[in-house]
Amino acid sequence: MPITTTSAIEQPPLQVLKVQKTRSLSGASELTYHLGCDPNDNLYIRLWANSSGGLHSKHWFRQEGLVKPIAGAEHGMNRVEPTAYLAEVQALIAAGTAIAIPPPANRRKVPVAKRAVVTAPVGTTLKRGSRR
Repeated sequence: MPITTTSAIEQPPLQVLKVQKTRSLSGASELTYHLGCDPNDNLYIRLWANSSGGLHSKHWFRQEGLVKPIAGAEHGMNRVEPTAYLAEVQALIAAGTAIAIPPPANRRKVPVAKRAVVTAPVGTTLKRGSRR
């Protein structure tokens, strides 16, 4: 069930309460997301990984409510009553759940420091794969 959010925040690491995987709305990929909370029990979410390499963000977003797709409609969302969800999350907070998340791995075969730098004179058109 999608979660509505506000803008990304810069702050100290949050307590990760849950790591979950779900299918994307298109069904083309699997998304990994984290649910977390701050010391004031404000809830946050971040999209940690996308199996198809599509767009995602490592930033935390404060949760502002829950929505779900409108049944039978190609587009659109409806707000959902969050009572059961909030009860589950509050139980995780009360239990002191804190999942340690390792930093994301560099999936590229060549380390960032060893990647070739492409340089060319101004006005030169480079073809894909060119190393001029």
